[in-house]
Amino acid sequence: MGRQKTRDVVVTVRNAGGSELVIEGARSACECFKAAFDRKRIAPGQSAAMTVNIRTLKRRGETEDKVAAISNDPAGPKLLTVRFEVADELAVVPSRLHLGVARPGETVRRRVKLVANVQADTKALYAISTSEALLGRVLEPTHTKARPAVLEVVFTAPAKPGTHRERLTITTGYSARPRVSLPVVLCVSDSVTITPGRLDFGRLTRGQAVSRTLKIEPGATTKLKSATARPEVLKIDLGLSDDQGAIPARLTLKKDAPYGPLAGELRLQFIGLQDYTLTVPFTGYVAEEKNAE
Repeated sequence: MGRQKTRDVVVTVRNAGGSELVIEGARSACECFKAAFDRKRIAPGQSAAMTVNIRTLKRRGETEDKVAAISNDPAGPKLLTVRFEVADELAVVPSRLHLGVARPGETVRRRVKLVANVQADTKALYAISTSEALLGRVLEPTHTKARPAVLEVVFTAPAKPGTHRERLTITTGYSARPRVSLPVVLCVSDSVTITPGRLDFGRLTRGQAVSRTLKIEPGATTKLKSATARPEVLKIDLGLSDDQGAIPARLTLKKDAPYGPLAGELRLQFIGLQDYTLTVPFTGYVAEEKNAE
């Protein structure tokens, strides 16, 4: 089965003014967009549905585009943001694997799933990586749309401290998508402890005051030099270390964080006998208003 070629996204347009709104049409910079309204005249306080048909053949994952609604509004065209997700035929869950912090020589194991988003009956054959320290083992090879394949990811922490980024390539028997790539991240340190190893802000609305606390224990010979977020959507407040040397870090989502999926990394730079950077992934979803006014 080939890739999905079109996708419909419905956007609600509400007339927040005091007079009738007359819709003339919609336009986008991309020719892959076509928009249609269920009504052309909208009374004050009423709404209309704009259906945007998107050609998705060359798009994958979370994406967005701008569509301008043209009307008799004296303020000019209203720019609307349309967000959608186009799933691959085959996808690894999670799509990016962060294994947290490990000691040098420690072996970390995690299981991932290879999911079919189409009616494909095939197999995960084998997995190869960009590093001898990273291995992929196929545990349950056969997968269908109802039953994913299962693989075990095994990463032996290198001796060098810091953040190590590798890639695992899974080869399948599905001719339309014979290979699927999985980025794998492992942080290595012999002295630093970070709790928790992953931050989830959940679903929230823009401007909502949501924060999470991270506990950082640098160890006797290591000091925390800086903490930054990429992308820069988090406000980071570092507290005073306690009797054991643990430093609390309060992370608050900024009010101007963009709408949509929230995904990034907190980068912690340490200095001591060796200088290195460890990372903590963060996720969430920033919801937007239902109506475009």
